[in-house]
Amino acid sequence: MPIALLAAFSVLLGSGTSAYAGQPNEENTWHKQGVNAYSDMSEARDPQGNSLQVWEGDGQTIQVRVNGSAAFALANAQTRAAPVVQYSNGQFVIFHTGTNGYVFYEWADLVFGADGTYSLRTHGWIQVPNGVRTNSNEPVSVTVAPGGLYLAFLAADNSGLLYGDFYSRDTGQWNSPSFINGARSTLGPTVSYSSNGRMFILAYTGEDRRVYIARLAYGSNDWGASVALPGVHTYDRPGLAMASNGNGQVAVRTADLDLIELNSITENLGSSGWTYDTGGIIARFAPVVLAYGTWFYAIVTAGNGDVWWKNTRH
Repeated sequence: MPIALLAAFSVLLGSGTSAYAGQPNEENTWHKQGVNAYSDMSEARDPQGNSLQVWEGDGQTIQVRVNGSAAFALANAQTRAAPVVQYSNGQFVIFHTGTNGYVFYEWADLVFGADGTYSLRTHGWIQVPNGVRTNSNEPVSVTVAPGGLYLAFLAADNSGLLYGDFYSRDTGQWNSPSFINGARSTLGPTVSYSSNGRMFILAYTGEDRRVYIARLAYGSNDWGASVALPGVHTYDRPGLAMASNGNGQVAVRTADLDLIELNSITENLGSSGWTYDTGGIIARFAPVVLAYGTWFYAIVTAGNGDVWWKNTRH
């Protein structure tokens, strides 16, 4: 079954440091998305609430759907890693890792007809310049910031180094990628912007399989020291989202049971401790966390490829 509710005695098999009380106002029930995926799913919404979802589909395609409509493959793109979508300054933007490890992005618009129908108009894939490259099976992460986008990725040279790069919407240009101080991993990181304190927050899985977070002040290139979130181990990258009030949430798939654990954080890198997902879903890939206002949601691909979502905190 895609969702398994665990008996109380099975807590003894977990990490031993996580609670089952759940996050504040966390839902117990997962909701089915109605699609099958070969990766985790990314989602973004425009100010009117229109949603664009992307994921890796059969045959290394990038599947996309608008407002829950029928999915279709984007042209001229193949990937072995989860794509990601954001909404910035009136347009959606989709990023993916190519099968050669180089990173590509494409701007897209929703076009509405007089009869209320809509279509997705895309503008062609662009390669991120300045030698930006990751392992071909690793996703990148993108967040929206004032004036542009921030991209975080794992270096492709097996050094374990993580890098960030900023794109300016004013100039249409990318900076040269910069090293994220002290962060090392074998997996791609996740980054999210906190508008409350004008901070970039990074979550990544260390080489010891523990989860770490770090922060960067907007306008600076000096990432602060990483802070461990002890108590869980994972073989995937963590999910992360920051809300408009400076609070955030991190989610992981556990290394032992493939369960989802959640941890509430702040932009000052404080944390509440790990709690198990109260719905007991068994995950196939890393979870994705979304923040809309002060609400947090998780999207999880289950073992059979079905995609599910629920509210994880408010």
